[in-house]
Amino acid sequence: MPKFMCSPDVVTYNILINACCVGGRTSVAIDWLHSMVRSGVEPSAATFTTILHALCREGNVVEAQKLFDGIQDVGIAPNAAMYNTLMDGYFKVREVGQASLLYEEMRRKGVSPDCVTFNILVGGHYKYGRKEDLNRLLKDSILSGLFLDCLLPDIFTFNILIGGYCKTFDMVGASEIFNKMYSCGLDPDITTYNTRMHGYCRMRKMNKAVIILDQLISAGIVPDTVTYNTMLSGICSDILDHAMIFTAKLLKMGFLPNVITTNMLLSHFCKQGMPEKALIWGQKLREISFDFDEISYQIMDQAYRLMQDDVEFVRGTYEKGLFMVS
Repeated sequence: MPKFMCSPDVVTYNILINACCVGGRTSVAIDWLHSMVRSGVEPSAATFTTILHALCREGNVVEAQKLFDGIQDVGIAPNAAMYNTLMDGYFKVREVGQASLLYEEMRRKGVSPDCVTFNILVGGHYKYGRKEDLNRLLKDSILSGLFLDCLLPDIFTFNILIGGYCKTFDMVGASEIFNKMYSCGLDPDITTYNTRMHGYCRMRKMNKAVIILDQLISAGIVPDTVTYNTMLSGICSDILDHAMIFTAKLLKMGFLPNVITTNMLLSHFCKQGMPEKALIWGQKLREISFDFDEISYQIMDQAYRLMQDDVEFVRGTYEKGLFMVS
């Protein structure tokens, strides 16, 4: 550009920095940032946010924090996007405490959280935090106000929030948020239903989980593998006969279970002392050309060995009885 008597401006540098970050060359992007400052071109908020995002994506939160701390030195006040990026980075490396401190700093400095903040906080605590912290967060007055004031939360926001309540076993709270979706003009999706079903299955309330499944089907949503795995896992933990009925119903509906679902069912047969049923179901699945994996065959071998052990036990008991009689 100097060859053509044209000096690069902030847009030019931002394009170069973004290209380096997208290409995984974050260190080069930082070199361009330093070159930018030496040239007297003031970086913009977008400049810093781009590099912050790249550093956090790499898990390098130490350098990301240093960059964040230096932003104010060039006269730029960190905005919600910058806080969100760094908070998300801390959660992804499981530094929940640092993410929480950053959120407190955000509030203290008067930076208004947005729906992205909400998603990151609830999602982070849901995946990596403690149940008590998540419960406290869900009752946070500022976040509750943010949500109820309806800053256009999307389906992702609702699903994270419902998942948070389910994790704390608060199905009443999850149901309340579920009902509020409609007032915000949103319809539940497959993830919404699966999350609620999983919550009820964890609490061994299978009747409630079945009701959610019926609602899903009535809404015209096609159940997916997660739906069936969730239900089957819950039912197997409850009454295995129900699991057999449920699986047979799925096959009749034309749903071919995946290998995870199948292994789950066969394994439960063996655990509950019914290896013969594992072998029978294995044969049924073979008849429809089901593709077993290595674990499937291991379970079937275990079922066969258990059957053989039972035969030997019965034979030994019978022979011992004859000996006693004679």
